[in-house]
Amino acid sequence: MKKDVSLNPKAFFQPNSHNTRSLDLHKYEKIQTAPQITPNAFQKALSIGDTQDGDKKFQVDEERTDYWSDFSRLTYNPSLLLTHPDFNYDVETGEGIGKNISTNKFQSHQLGLDSFHGVEQFRDSVDDGIRKMFEEAHNVSQVNAIVELDSAWSGVCSETLNYVIEDQLDGKGSKVMIWSLQRDGDYVSSCNNNNKLDRIRKLLSLGMGEAGGVVSLNLDYDFPLLKNKTSIWEKTAFLSLPFDFFNSIKDNDITGILHQLTDGGLRRFINEIKLDWSPEIVVDLGCKDIFTSLKTRKGNPHVFSRSVVASMDSNASRVRKFSDFEKLVETGTPRIYLQTSKSRYSYEFVDTLPAALKEAQIDASSLGVTNSLKSDFKEMHDFVSKFCRTDEREELKDNLDNLREAYTFGYELSDEEEDDDY
Repeated sequence: MKKDVSLNPKAFFQPNSHNTRSLDLHKYEKIQTAPQITPNAFQKALSIGDTQDGDKKFQVDEERTDYWSDFSRLTYNPSLLLTHPDFNYDVETGEGIGKNISTNKFQSHQLGLDSFHGVEQFRDSVDDGIRKMFEEAHNVSQVNAIVELDSAWSGVCSETLNYVIEDQLDGKGSKVMIWSLQRDGDYVSSCNNNNKLDRIRKLLSLGMGEAGGVVSLNLDYDFPLLKNKTSIWEKTAFLSLPFDFFNSIKDNDITGILHQLTDGGLRRFINEIKLDWSPEIVVDLGCKDIFTSLKTRKGNPHVFSRSVVASMDSNASRVRKFSDFEKLVETGTPRIYLQTSKSRYSYEFVDTLPAALKEAQIDASSLGVTNSLKSDFKEMHDFVSKFCRTDEREELKDNLDNLREAYTFGYELSDEEEDDDY
C-alpha cells in the first residue's frame, strides 16, 4: 500500500531493516512491507510513561508478545543501530535475509568480517559512536559484547572488539565479556560441513582473541515454565538474568573475576551458567556442547572454576548450597578458582518480564568452566584435519589442539584408551 501522508513523528522505525532516524515535518511516501501491529494497552501506556506495576490493564499481553525489543527497558543510542544495505531482518525467523536474493542469509563469519570492512556505517560506528562513548565515560569498569554466534554478526563483533580493545583499552581486553547466544551441539550436528567449519571459525575468532571471556548461553535450552518455547522475548528474558547479575557486582572487579574464571586466559570459553531459581530448583543456561551432542557423553564434568554473584539480600546458607564449593574442592578444583561476589541489587520482577519469572526466588547466579568442552575441541580438530583444505588448516588445528589440552583434567588417555569424554 502506498499513500502520501504528512506527520511529524519523533522517529521512523523500519522493522525489516532495523533503521531508526529522525524526521522533520515533510511529505514522504510510505511503503508498508508487513502487516502493521496495533499497539496494545501496555505499549500505549509505556509510550507515555504511564505504566503501573500491578495494574492489570497495563500488563504485558503474553499471547501477542514475541520479541524482547518490543518491551525492553534498555537504554540505547539510536546512532549506534546498524543497517546492512543488502539485508533485511526477518522477524519470524530472526535471520538476515538478502534484499535482492531471498536465499542469501546473513550467516557466515566471513560475510560478517567483509561487512565490517565493506559497509561504511559499520566502520564509522567504531570511529565515531563507540569512540565517543568511551571518551564520555569517566571510568570504564566493564565492557560487554552480546552476539548471536550462528550469524554473520560474529564477524562484525570480532572485528569491532579488535578495534575497541586496541584503540580504547590499550590492547588489553581483560575487562571485556562476550555473551554468546548460540545453538547447541545437536544443532551443529545437523549442519552441513561448510556450516560446521564456519562454527569453528566463529568460536576461535572470539575465544582466541583478547577478550577476557566468552560466556556460552544456550538458545536451545528447554526453558522451564514458558508458555511459548519459541518466543525470542521469553528466551532472552531468562538469558538476561546472568548478564544482570554479573553487571551489578558491588565494588566491580570484572578483570579479577575473569582472570580467576579463565585461569589467566587459558580457558576463555565459559560454559556453565547457573541460576539459583528457588530453594529447590537450579537452572543451567550454559551451552556445554558447542560442536558435538551431549547425548553420547558419560558422567559429570570436572569444574575448573566457578564464580558466584549473590543478590544483595540473599540467604547465606542457600548461596553456600548453590555454590557447592566444598564438594568442588574435594573433586580437585583449587579453592583459588572459587569465588563469591555480592550484587548491588536483589532480583525484582518488573512488568516487562514474562509471567514465568514472577514466582522466581533468584538468590544467585554463577559462571563456571568445565572440561566437558574437551571432546568438542577434539572433534573440531579431527573435523578440520579431514575437511578443511584452505591455508588456515594448520593454524586451526594448532589452536584446537591447545584448547583440547587446556580443557583436559588429570591423566590424558590415548585415543585407544578413551571410553568416555571425561
